[in-house]
Parts: sequence; C-alpha cells; structure tokens
Amino acid sequence: MGMLPVVSAIPEMLALILLLILLAFSMSDSVYAGHRTGLFAACLLTAILACGSRLAFIAYGTTAAPVTETLHLLALLSQLFTPFSASLIFTYSLARIYAGSFTQRGSRIAATCIWLIFAVYAALCVTNHSHHLLFTLDNLNNLRIAPLRAPGKISFILQFCVVLVNYFIHRRQADHGYHHVMALIPLLGVAMAVFQAMEPGLDINNITLAFILLLLLVCCQRQHVNRDRLTSAGSREALSSLMQRMIAAKQPFTLQQVSLLHFRHVNRRHGLATGDALLQVIAHEIQRTFPSDRFFRFNGTDFVIFHDHLPDDTTTAQLASLRDRFTNYWEADNKHILLGASFAQVSYPQGGTTPEELINNLEYCQLQARSLPDNAAVIFDDNVRQRLANREHINELITSSLSTNRFFLCYQPIYDATGTNPCAAEALLRLRDEDGKIISPGVFIPAAEENGSIIQVTWMVLGKVCAFINQHKDEKLPPISINFSAQQFAEQDMCSIIKRYLDHYQVDPSQIKIEITERVFTEINDQLMKNIEGLQEMGVGLYLDDFGTGYSNLASVLNYPIEVVKVDKSLLSEDENSKANDLLQALVSGLKHLDVQVLIEGVETQEQSHRMQDIGVDRMQGFYYARPMEEQAFLSHMAAHHVA
Repeated sequence: MGMLPVVSAIPEMLALILLLILLAFSMSDSVYAGHRTGLFAACLLTAILACGSRLAFIAYGTTAAPVTETLHLLALLSQLFTPFSASLIFTYSLARIYAGSFTQRGSRIAATCIWLIFAVYAALCVTNHSHHLLFTLDNLNNLRIAPLRAPGKISFILQFCVVLVNYFIHRRQADHGYHHVMALIPLLGVAMAVFQAMEPGLDINNITLAFILLLLLVCCQRQHVNRDRLTSAGSREALSSLMQRMIAAKQPFTLQQVSLLHFRHVNRRHGLATGDALLQVIAHEIQRTFPSDRFFRFNGTDFVIFHDHLPDDTTTAQLASLRDRFTNYWEADNKHILLGASFAQVSYPQGGTTPEELINNLEYCQLQARSLPDNAAVIFDDNVRQRLANREHINELITSSLSTNRFFLCYQPIYDATGTNPCAAEALLRLRDEDGKIISPGVFIPAAEENGSIIQVTWMVLGKVCAFINQHKDEKLPPISINFSAQQFAEQDMCSIIKRYLDHYQVDPSQIKIEITERVFTEINDQLMKNIEGLQEMGVGLYLDDFGTGYSNLASVLNYPIEVVKVDKSLLSEDENSKANDLLQALVSGLKHLDVQVLIEGVETQEQSHRMQDIGVDRMQGFYYARPMEEQAFLSHMAAHHVA
C-alpha cells in the first residue's frame, strides 16, 4: 500500500491566510447588496471553517492525552466542511450562470441536485466509523484520508458536472465575469494536479477551494466599474451588460427610470454632503420599494430599476408607491427636503431590441416626463413611439437644413409707447421641410435644444442678422433682437464669437440685442456671469423674454444689466379691471424706477393697445401692429414708417 494522504497544517494554514484576506477584501469592497454577495460570503466562511476544523483537529491531536471521541468529532467536521463549502461554491456558480435568465427554475433544479449529492456524502461521513471509506485515525491519531477517496471525488465531480452542463446550456445569460472563471478553471486544475503529484502525501482540497474563491472574487465579485460607491447601486455599464445577456437569451424585461428634479438646488442650498446623503436615502428607498429587483445608478441623479419580466400589477403598484413617496419630505443630515422626480418605463422587446435603442427610448420618455408636472410617469407605447419618430425626423431635418439653407428669418417690428413708430424688431427663425411646408418653431426649437444643435442654429441666425444689417445700412434699421438659449451662455467663447460676427459684418454692437429667458438664470455659474459681463462691455443689450411664464422673479432684473423686460401675453387681459392688469401696472411702475423698459407681447386689438398705453408700457409687439415678415416685406414696412 502506498502513502496515504495525510492532513497537514502547512496547506491548511496557507489556505486559511488566503481565505481571511479574501474575506476582509470582499467585505470592504462588495459590489451588490443581495443574495449573491451574501452567498459568496457564506462560501468564504465555510471554507474558513473547513480549514479551521482541520487545524483544530491537528492541534488537538498533538495534546498529551486526546479524547478519542472528540478527535473523531473534529475529524468528522473537517471532512464535512470542505464538501459543504464546495457545494456552496457550486450554488454560487449557478447564481452567476443564471444571472440573466428570465426564469430561475433551472437554477433551482440544479441546486437541488448539488445538495442531494452533498446529502449522500454527508450520510457517508456520519457513518464513516462503521466502514472507514472516507478517513481513518492511525495509532498516532493522525487523520488519514482513504487511499481511493472515491466518495469525495465522485461527489465533487458530479457536482462540477451539474454546473458545467448548466453553464454550456445557459452561457449566454451567464454573468460576464463567470466566463473568465470557466476559462481559468482548467489552468487551476492543472496547477493543482502538478502540485499534488509533487507532494502526494498532502491533502490540498482546501487550498484548491481557496484559489477557486480567489478566481470568483476577482472575476465576479470585484467589479469596480459595475458599482456606484455612494449608493451601492449598479453602474450604467453593469446595466448595459445585463441587458445584453437578457437580449441574447431573448428574455423579456422592463426598465423603470427615476430622475430626480431640481437636485442642483439641493446641493446649492444645503451643500454637497447633504446632497450625497439624500442620494443614499433615496437609493435605499428605491431598494426597499423594489426588494426583489436590481437597480442601477444611471447617472448622477437618475436611477434605473431592472425587472426580469414584463410589467405586471406588482411593478405598477410599486412604481405608484415610489411616486407617492416623492410627494413627501425626505430627511437627510437632519434636514427635511422636498424633491420632485419624473418617471419613465420601457420594456424589451416592445420598446426596443438593442440596449442602445432601449436606453434611447427610455431617455426620450424621461424627457417627456420632465416637461410634465413633478412625479409624472411616461410609459413607452405606440403613441410615444410615433412622437419619437417625429422628433428624429425633425432632428434629421434640422441637420440637413443647416447645410441646405432651408432655415430663413422673419422680422417682427416692435413699436414704441405711441404705437406709431417701430423702434426695434425681433428676428424669428423659420424652417421649411423638404416639401416647402413651414415647421412650427414650437416643434424644431425644442428639438434643437434637446440634441444640442441649438448652438449652431443660433450662430447661423446671428450671421444672417448681421449680414442683413450690413446689406441695408442705408435704411437705418432699428436694433434687432435674437433669441439665445441657456446652452449658448454655457459656451466659453460666446462673447468672442459674437464679436467676430460684429467685426466681420461691420455691425455696431448697439444694433444687436440678445433675448434670454429666466431659465438662463436657474443655474448661476462663473461662465454665465463672464458672458453677461462680456456682452455689457461690448455694448450688446440684454432683453429678458417671457417674463410671467412661470420662472419670473424680479431678482433677474435687479441683479443683471437688463435693458428691456418682455412681458408675456398671458398678462394681457381683456378685462381692464382684472388682477392681471393691476399686476402689469405695478410691474411697469416698479421697473421704471429701475430704468428698465417694459415691452408687452401679443397685442392684437386696438383696445389692448390703448390700455397698454394708459398703463404706461414703453414698447408693444403683436399682430395688431405687424406680423412677422420676410426681409423684403420688413424693409417695405420700415420704409413706410418713421424709425424711432
């Protein structure tokens, strides 16, 4: 009979040290909260117990007079913990294999097989004293493994085969990291076989398990790129990987996005630390509301909940519950904060067949939801699909029109307080489609702002206006105002570009006015202030547009060099005794003290014109005086009137 493998303290100590390092590292660097992370921790703990029980057996066996029964019990525990740990590792492997599977039925069947095999082995361990098929104690109280080790080998091989079969059947749904584990397992097996051949007298089962757990930690658990450290949610990359696996397996799923509204106001008012604390509180609430689903931090203030099924009554009720939660205050850093959110939902395959298409549709739904009242939800359906198709058509039209010159300008005169002399004009952008049909600015301007082309469009408008003024210097045209978006004021070189246009076309800066809405001032920053100061230094005036449409506050007028406030026509009432008229009169009176002129928009009748003159507005604009008109019609209109 050859040498019987004996339990030695050396490989057990090495395995224990490695396992303790892995446990400490995994606890401080875990990726996802949930059953898989907990299962991996259980694998580590049972492997540590396996090593610990064998070391305890060795230590107790070296005492002066060990009790045989105690020695047998420790030997039994050392033989049970190793296969128990292996069974947990195989179960964890199944969780990784079925990570993207629509149903977990196959995983449950495979796990049942693994634990039935372990149960048979455990029964052999418990009855080992009668057959000694697994281990024996020699005269020196050394634990010696049976020479064939058939039951242990067979149970391990059977369990591994169960995992291997499931991997090959469901490899498309498997966690991406687990593919690396399966690629490295053969190399680990060869290395352990060589080591065993070199040291046939040692049992290396536990050190082998330790190395397998090291592979699993590196390839599956430790994924920095797939975890958001602040909220413990998965990352955008993790979501994309999960969607790819589900789509490859043709398994339906649903994405629900939660987008926090006005969060920058929280950071600005309460500080970044409170903002981070609030994000953690909200992330915890999302996880509590959707306990059986994974969730991801899509970007700074957007979260996505992933359901591995199509929408049902449960997910609908959960979303409704979360929407209701946003109507109440959140508590973070002992502060009570009211924060709105918007919600969007899209499902595979109805809402898209690729991760990119699904995300694009989800973001479009979210964009639509943000334009609605707080806590609104938009679900991707055929109606939304049609609106998205229309938007994409408009985007393509905008892009092509920038090169084919389908954009053109109309000019609407602005009249002074007497209503007889045009004192200024507004440049209004228009667009024709391929068939010559006029596209409403209310359609293509928001689309240009969404896709970022509004910056290029605005520079085109400025160029056309400057060229128009240059070509008609003799007509003594009045100042012309141009609408600028908030995106324009975020550009570092905004003022230098404006100056280049003015210099190139030899246009006096006083002939150009920039119209902005108060939405520009919702995000005050250094770049915004530099651009406003640059316009003031150049002599380009600022108009405040759409005053009275929901963003209005007098601080915008008091804090910035506004020349003219354009009051929205919503404050233009037909009833001279209305509160709107009282408000408008008070506004005009107050702004006159600030040396700021008031321009009322939307004047359409003689009665409105006379009432505005009585109130004391400085300028008027509307169809009653002149509609927007193309260049030649505008020039004729100016020639027929005295320019103030």
